[in-house]
Order: sequence, then C-alpha cells, then structure tokens
Amino acid sequence: MKIIPSLASANQADLRGELARLNGIDSLHLDIEDGNFIPNITFGLRTIRDVSKLHDMKMDAHLMVTNPYLYIDALAKIGIASIAAHFECMSYPMEYLRTIKGLGMKAGIAINPKTITNGLYYYADKLDYVLVMTAEPDTSGQEFQPNMLEKIAEIRKTFPETMEIWVDGGIKEHHLADLSKAGANVVIMGRAVFGAENPVEFIKTLEQL
Repeated sequence: MKIIPSLASANQADLRGELARLNGIDSLHLDIEDGNFIPNITFGLRTIRDVSKLHDMKMDAHLMVTNPYLYIDALAKIGIASIAAHFECMSYPMEYLRTIKGLGMKAGIAINPKTITNGLYYYADKLDYVLVMTAEPDTSGQEFQPNMLEKIAEIRKTFPETMEIWVDGGIKEHHLADLSKAGANVVIMGRAVFGAENPVEFIKTLEQL
C-alpha cells in the first residue's frame, strides 16, 4: 500500500514551506476543485504550474470539476503523471480515457460514495485506476464512511488485478488495515499527513505497517 499526501490539506499560505516538509516523498496528490462540482475551490492551473517548479515529486491530479476536458492538455504540459476525473460529470468516458492515454498519462476515474460501480465495467480494460471517495467531497468535515469498504472489495473482485484502487476522503491511521484488506493499493491522506510533526516519517511509518 502506497500513501500519497494531498496538497489541498497543506497550509495554502506557505506552499513552498509545506513542500519542503515533504522532502524524501516521491509522489504528490493535487485535488483540483472548481467551486461548481463541489462547493469548494482549491487551486488553479497557474498555481499548479508554479508548484511543479518547487519539487521533483511525481504528481497526480484529481479533477473535482464540472468539465474535466478543459484541464487535460494543460496538466499534461505541466508534467502531471496521472489524472482521475469524476464519472458523475462525464458524457463520454471513453473519449476522456483515450485523450489522457494519448498524452502519455495514466487514466483514472473517480466515483463519489453515491455512485454505483456497474457503469465502470465497460471501461475496465482501459482504466489504470479507480479512485473511490471514502467520504462525501463537500465542506462538512469529510467523515470516512466504513460502508465504502464493501464497494472497494466489489471493485477488487470484479476488475483486473492490474488495475489499481485508490481511496481518498477522511482516512486516518486506524482505517488502513481495513482498506488494505478490501483491496486498496493507494491511499490519499491530507490532514493526517500535514498535521504530523514530521510528515515524511509519518508516511513511511504507515507504509511499513
């Protein structure tokens, strides 16, 4: 199991300093929120472009936006390695997947807790990963929902072993064992990481568990 810190939970007034605290970590998660798909705004393309110059971590983008197609080309030019956009806002998922893969990036699809997984099966052979939201992506505290473990296990049982399952939303240390047992490969953690005295040691300790 790999743990990736989410920059959206860092001190936004000191991103340079927060990135310095991650020295020794190889990956960084970017939650891009437009204030329309969910009632919150994180950072735009200009900030991401500037942030990319401050470190050498591999970056993935989680597009929590109403029109993910508007972001793909720009993110590819910045050097983003993976993109996951929400199934709930896609009219033509196959076009989205082909576009991302055509630009040399890994393609993922994110799903909210309310979304059933049946529709994803049509794209199983094209997906590199599915990002399962384990909390409602709103501004009310994002509490971890244990019933998402059943959804993760269902995806793991049905989809190819080569496809990764990412999880994001309200995840704390005591959730990791259950998430691993359900079949999750990658865990996104924000507040728990940046709230630690030493984020790097915190992540390494959790991964060793």
